[in-house]
Amino acid sequence: MDIPVIKKTKEGIEAYLLPIEEIWYVNVENNRDVVYHTKDDKFYQPTSMEQVHAILKEQGFEKLDRGVIANIQNIQHLDTNMGKVYFEPEISQESKYATVAFSNLRKLKKYFRQAFEKKKD
Repeated sequence: MDIPVIKKTKEGIEAYLLPIEEIWYVNVENNRDVVYHTKDDKFYQPTSMEQVHAILKEQGFEKLDRGVIANIQNIQHLDTNMGKVYFEPEISQESKYATVAFSNLRKLKKYFRQAFEKKKD
């Protein structure tokens, strides 16, 4: 089993899947950071949205709004007027949605245009 972890570097945050058998011990630093120690390194349990996004970005997750990251491959509908995305093809009052900052709408529109063009080919 692998655990999603991060490593803090001078360049920023790097995401890893740490094999559980490589962990020597786990402790807490600064009364909040869970740290996994291996023979040669230490890795942190992701706790902030920035850290979670670093792990999930390679799997298609993008930041949509403050405090919101979503798997854009699962988005079925983009409501540009309300700044929402829906994950079901049929939208109802019970449909789950995520909010989108208006500054990120252009990024999503571009993604959907490219996805639509690929389907045409």
